[in-house]
Amino acid sequence: MFTPANAVEIVKLLLPSESVKEMIEPILMEIDNILTASVVTQFSNFMNIKCYGDVPQLRKLNKNEIENLIRMKMHDLDVRVSFKTSFVADQHNVHPEFIWLFDHSLVDHIRETAKDDEMIASMENHQEKLNTYMIFS
Repeated sequence: MFTPANAVEIVKLLLPSESVKEMIEPILMEIDNILTASVVTQFSNFMNIKCYGDVPQLRKLNKNEIENLIRMKMHDLDVRVSFKTSFVADQHNVHPEFIWLFDHSLVDHIRETAKDDEMIASMENHQEKLNTYMIFS
């Protein structure tokens, strides 16, 4: 989820100021596509499974509409993961929130993976790499 101000900030980083308005939606959808593909690929590679992300969608919703949509989706899907992040470049700061809804097959696979001691040990070995590339606050 991007606030309108965050959306404009992202587009300003990428394009000349005269084309900001008409490019907000295509750029947000492309960011969604890139991030979804990255996350899905990591899940797929890490757990050695085939999984696919959904087609990017852009919907303009207010707070109540977002809460209702999530509530409705949670009725069908077991797990919701949300996280906030920051994209920082020079004088630009963008703070979107991402919400991932996982279907039952992926959730079941994650639960089975959590029982696998070798897989857990493998995940723990990735901690050093995570600390190198990510900043947790």
